Amino acid sequence: MDKEKVKGKISDAIEITKDITDPSLRNTAFEVVLTRLMGEETSLAVWQKQGETSNLAAGKQASEFLASLHLKSQLEQLEAITYYFLKSGQEGATRAEVLETLSKARLSRPKNISDVVGRCIRRGHIIEGTRTKDNQKILEITPTGEKYIEEKIKPEAKA
Repeated sequence: MDKEKVKGKISDAIEITKDITDPSLRNTAFEVVLTRLMGEETSLAVWQKQGETSNLAAGKQASEFLASLHLKSQLEQLEAITYYFLKSGQEGATRAEVLETLSKARLSRPKNISDVVGRCIRRGHIIEGTRTKDNQKILEITPTGEKYIEEKIKPEAKA
């Protein structure tokens, strides 16, 4: 990759993360975004370059993001939450964070979170990461799951 292209990717990462107010979170988000941009551009970065804004670019909270997608199934909700956490500069979400986010969004919590996680894993949209946070495994969205959620965002981003 040539020097100018790298500079452009760095500028894009700065632009994407500029609205994050917490410096340590912004630094972490910058690293994650830059890593993604260096590998391949996500639809989110492409939309921003085209002048369109998604829910995440507009700085909405997780509950607003979920509400705007109008997701019916708990599988899609869990996948959207892990997507949101990734795009917010975190590796993923713990089960507790998923349940807390659903509560804040006033969505029904699954009776058996392990079952919902297992079904998302079988769909290939979520994996249990090797890292932990608060002694809980981190749930991470896969590239397949990421594309699935981005397809849900696209129509909304163009509205």
